[in-house]
Amino acid sequence: RTSFLQFFVLILGLISSVSNLKIKHVINSVIPFVLLFFIYGFIMEKGTDKNASFSDNLVTMNENMTTYLIGGISAFDHKMNNGFKNFNGERTFRLPIAILNKLGVIDSKPQELVEDFVFVPFPTNVYTSYQVYIEDFGVFYILIVLLSQSILHNFFFKNSLANNKYRFQNLYLYS
Repeated sequence: RTSFLQFFVLILGLISSVSNLKIKHVINSVIPFVLLFFIYGFIMEKGTDKNASFSDNLVTMNENMTTYLIGGISAFDHKMNNGFKNFNGERTFRLPIAILNKLGVIDSKPQELVEDFVFVPFPTNVYTSYQVYIEDFGVFYILIVLLSQSILHNFFFKNSLANNKYRFQNLYLYS
């Protein structure tokens, strides 16, 4: 479901770069996202029950949407305030570790993908995307990454409309 959100954010970024972003653009992006979120959740049986009524499923999907929208920040705050384990890059580089483990090159097993549940005040195992990198490399690393991303973001923005010419590749990378 996150990929759908990223897709709609990309569309909104493109629209906002070539024209003024209007409320109708946001609504026209939010409605399909919510519908796809619910449909995908129903198909994958995440927060739904095929034997339950539509109204019951709507209530649980609403709770699921709330968990995705605000649960990550609350869970991240909980982890930051209660300490976390340092994984030394084992989560960021999980895929190469899993491949090397399967090939028999290394003995260490890859880290689990599913996070532990925390109660903030509802149970969630959805965290922010930065949480993994902070646990792997620390807060200073995240500050460097965010600074680098900000510089690149501004570079692509300035180049997207350089010399009053529309440059799609920079516009795409900016959004």
